[in-house]
Amino acid sequence: MASKVIQGRLTHVQQTTETHGQITRGTGQITSANAWSFRIANQAVLFKSRDGASLSDGDLVVAAGQDSKGTFRAYAIRNDTTGSVHEGSSMLCFVLGGLLAVFGVPLILFFLIGLLFVGLGLYIVWIGTKIRSANLALAATPILQAG
Repeated sequence: MASKVIQGRLTHVQQTTETHGQITRGTGQITSANAWSFRIANQAVLFKSRDGASLSDGDLVVAAGQDSKGTFRAYAIRNDTTGSVHEGSSMLCFVLGGLLAVFGVPLILFFLIGLLFVGLGLYIVWIGTKIRSANLALAATPILQAG
């Protein structure tokens, strides 16, 4: 599954922080991620990352990802104005998904819960392939020059 690449000037840049988690009886876990929505060549784009990103109106960018219900879901972005590159970690998905799938196989024999582990593991590996495809497509795209 090849990633699509779009490139051009950023417009309508908006950044939000998404917070997930819970605290019960004084213990718990809270995680935060950043999400940017913007347009490239009048195409709506969404990019999510746990890290920060250097994105401003007017920047020349290249984004790699896939269309999803009218919005381009970027998995990797390169800002050619500032030189920053923001890529997802496909290796983490491959390792985590592979471990879940491998540990799920023996559980199928004893408990049907193993099917859930295998299915979730394969889904995470599938997401990893999408991220890796986007990272490779971004690396293969030439740097944009202002002009």
